[in-house]
Amino acid sequence: MFKTVNIFDIYGVDQYADLTVASVDPQFRGLGLATEMYKRTLELLKSKRIPVAKSSFSSPYTRKIAQKFGFEQIRRDYFKDFRDENGEKFFHNADDQFSDLMAIRLIN
Repeated sequence: MFKTVNIFDIYGVDQYADLTVASVDPQFRGLGLATEMYKRTLELLKSKRIPVAKSSFSSPYTRKIAQKFGFEQIRRDYFKDFRDENGEKFFHNADDQFSDLMAIRLIN
């Protein structure tokens, strides 16, 4: 259904970090906490000599943060295209929503 992405081949590396979810409680949003989490995470990965980090971003806010740090889009998946084995949509009323698979080279 979706084209697979091989980070190893794209970046010519033998390891990478796969970041999963970054979330901030609504009452603390807008204070720069997500930006700080990404900053510290990327610094840690660099110190451990991890060459690449990748993640999927479905929120426009985290996509903006990722772009600020230099993440680049590899693939975009629209939620309306996710279907089960019977062809039924997984996500209803999500026609314009999507997730960007993004990655950043941390070291050469």
